[in-house]
Amino acid sequence: MRTSKFLRRLPLLFFGILIVSGAQEKAKLSGTVKDRTGAAVSDVEITITPDCKCSDCKDARKCECCPDQMRVTTDSGGHYQVNIPAGTYKLQAKGFKGTVTVTVRSGENKNASMTVAPD
Repeated sequence: MRTSKFLRRLPLLFFGILIVSGAQEKAKLSGTVKDRTGAAVSDVEITITPDCKCSDCKDARKCECCPDQMRVTTDSGGHYQVNIPAGTYKLQAKGFKGTVTVTVRSGENKNASMTVAPD
């Protein structure tokens, strides 16, 4: 009798575990790209690269813990916004010097504005 009750509830337990494990909330990363004079830089591509090493992975041969680079382009006011998984990232504006490193937590709204100089 007890075994059949347990077996009837097992799919429900399994489904609940799947929901909780897949519910990682992404973070919102946004900011403004400006030049040294303070003017907004529009239509610049920003490359967002995870700051991780394959040695951070449990299986260094696979390196699946490090997602691919993402790219986003600033609007006419120099603003950008992207939803990304929690982690540490390096931001690089194409055609400009320097990088910005930012860490975001799950569910966080993080501002990462950049002041850039021509490359």
